Amino acid sequence: MPPNAIRHRLSRPRTAGLWALIAALVVLAPTLVSHGGAVAANKAARPQHPADASVFTGRGPLRGAVRVSDGRLVDERGPFWALGASYMAAAWFQKHGRAALARNLETLSAAGVDYVRVLGAVGGEWWTGRETDPRWSDYEAIIAGLTDLAHDRFGLRVAWTLFGDTTQVPTPEARRALVARFVELAAARPQKLMHFEVANEAYQNGFEGADGLRELRALTDELVRGLRSRGVTLPVASSSPPSASCDDLRMAASSTAADLASVHFPRALDGRHGVWGPVLAPLSYRECRGTLPVATNGEPVGPGSSVEREEDPRRLVSAAAVTFVAGLPLHVFHSSAGVRGDVAFADLPNAVSIFAGLRALREVLPRHLPTGETITASDDRHPFEGPAPPNGGSGPLLGAPASLIDAGAVVVIAGERGELTLTARRAMRVRALDAVRGTWSAPRDLAARDVLRLAPSEAVIRVVWR
Repeated sequence: MPPNAIRHRLSRPRTAGLWALIAALVVLAPTLVSHGGAVAANKAARPQHPADASVFTGRGPLRGAVRVSDGRLVDERGPFWALGASYMAAAWFQKHGRAALARNLETLSAAGVDYVRVLGAVGGEWWTGRETDPRWSDYEAIIAGLTDLAHDRFGLRVAWTLFGDTTQVPTPEARRALVARFVELAAARPQKLMHFEVANEAYQNGFEGADGLRELRALTDELVRGLRSRGVTLPVASSSPPSASCDDLRMAASSTAADLASVHFPRALDGRHGVWGPVLAPLSYRECRGTLPVATNGEPVGPGSSVEREEDPRRLVSAAAVTFVAGLPLHVFHSSAGVRGDVAFADLPNAVSIFAGLRALREVLPRHLPTGETITASDDRHPFEGPAPPNGGSGPLLGAPASLIDAGAVVVIAGERGELTLTARRAMRVRALDAVRGTWSAPRDLAARDVLRLAPSEAVIRVVWR
């Protein structure tokens, strides 16, 4: 299918958007026929009866206002995970490019994205032609209109980062006034928002040095006080620190009323784990004592991202799953389309496969997955022995982090490999996600010591004990 045909399918009206995404995927990716489908087991494995499919219930829709309760991100239905997407210049598009904005929001909605991360004020040379300026005469109408459009038409919430930098709000008084404007925005529509962040990478975007840090903390506390005084319980992050080291994370968590940590994990692809380093990075968060219990993986590597870029569907889908398995409830898909917006989301490399894989997570992963217990493959409670690549499999295989949740687990297989063979430690029922095609295998029953074979593109396994 030519690229312009894919764009046409991905930008049709909302009622057809999801089916257009699936249809494009079917055309581009023929059905997998090897291994008897997406997952194969040895002769002792038995197909699950259709009546048992309800044990693999997915996340379901979000409902009501979001808050932090007992160290968990919750809505009216309890703890949940959510998938976001950077769309930093969306306010500019609300003012100057609404047709393109609507097409992009439709693409993200069809991809199973729950919210967009938008900058409330940004300028400077790099942002020329995409500035968001609180001095606009219609600024309140722009930010309210964007929030309403995203939620009411496309089912997307907004996570506002108030300050992309301070070029458009050059004085402390202007910055305090912007905080007050967003308190009013939230008080009128809390159920349409995901969370707030005061500043994007404040340490290099207008809040440098000791004085900048003091102002950032004061603005954070002022935002929290303002929201709570209006009965708004939305989570608030201060800003991501210069690194994801434990010292920086603890410093960012101290001395403010913030109840959400914004973390920008390293994007480097040449570290100890190579291209899988950014995928596995969220697993380090729980190792840091003294940090906030609820955190967002706010700007991971993605298609066209700065410093490094990642376009592989399996790694990008696995990155979101690892975030939730690691106990972080929020993961943001970050790309060049989501910064200045010079390219449409539908035109990103491998867009159909990436978005189909991300959307599929919602179908089977339990909504309270971040509340599970994170373990490694060396733990005796892990569903599978190993894993180890079979003969002919490529390496290195980096492991299979898992979360023990309900009466089962979610496992993510990380590392470059060919076909993979796993041995079940106990009786279980499984489904596996083909991250390239965005499809889950049919449920299978395994007895203890049964063998499960995974194709190279299968990345996430949902396990329910029998």
